[in-house]
Amino acid sequence: MVDKKSVFLKDQREIRLEDENDILLVVLDQEEITYTCSVPYPTGGYGGGRLLLSPTCQYLIFAYFSGESEEAFLLYQVKERELILVYATDYLCGEDADYFFSDDEKQLFQTLRTGAWSPESVNIDAQGEAYYEFGEIHLLEIEKKAFRKHVVLVYPLDTWVEEVTDEGPFRLLSIEGGQNLHLLMPWGRETCNIPLPSSVIIRPA
Repeated sequence: MVDKKSVFLKDQREIRLEDENDILLVVLDQEEITYTCSVPYPTGGYGGGRLLLSPTCQYLIFAYFSGESEEAFLLYQVKERELILVYATDYLCGEDADYFFSDDEKQLFQTLRTGAWSPESVNIDAQGEAYYEFGEIHLLEIEKKAFRKHVVLVYPLDTWVEEVTDEGPFRLLSIEGGQNLHLLMPWGRETCNIPLPSSVIIRPA
């Protein structure tokens, strides 16, 4: 997906984020403004934002953050003469949000970092094994407007080094056959089965 403050549709129209004063999504055709969408200023503050287009340019994501380890997004359907708001989240605790559409663009996934490994962050399960909350995978069923949260729990290896091993990317790479999610994690690639359980367990090799 394209990710910036200015994106271009297949018909060469431009959608631009202007947020120096008010927060505006502006549609331009050959530099002429044809539509302006005003975004209400978030009650939790505004630290900046970015635009992302779905592969077919049917949907536009306005992703933004508070500057206080919180992220949110607005999903719009791109029409010929307007942007129609489809779904909006409140601020979600976490950082480094990333987005991925299913091939049919009926589902939108968001990955979000919520934790890091350290001796203080470790929990112990019923079998006495250590784990910690690494992040969350959020799934939006676009037509149903159903939003679900899946917590990612990681069982660290004994060789991990605090603030080193799990620093890095967390994003969805691909969906295989509607049955597997392939994720890029700081230590490599991981695969999760679909449908996702409420708690996604990852045990790095």
